[in-house]
Amino acid sequence: MFEVIVNFEVKDNSLTMDEIDDALFEAGFDDAIVSHPRNGRVAIELSRDATSYSDLVESIVFEVMNAIPLAKVIGGFV
Repeated sequence: MFEVIVNFEVKDNSLTMDEIDDALFEAGFDDAIVSHPRNGRVAIELSRDATSYSDLVESIVFEVMNAIPLAKVIGGFV
């Protein structure tokens, strides 16, 4: 089990926070803590089983980019 926090910047001003949350929920992040620390930014915190920490981060980034194509990973990972 790995714990990770991945931060994204959403470069799509047409999306509301509710629409971002809905897209993440539909992408399978219903078990995550999703926060909006600043306008246009999203932090996803979760614990999941994975073969490695990097595999987990890679899968999160992949799923978020599919759900919100204009999202960009920012900062480091915890």
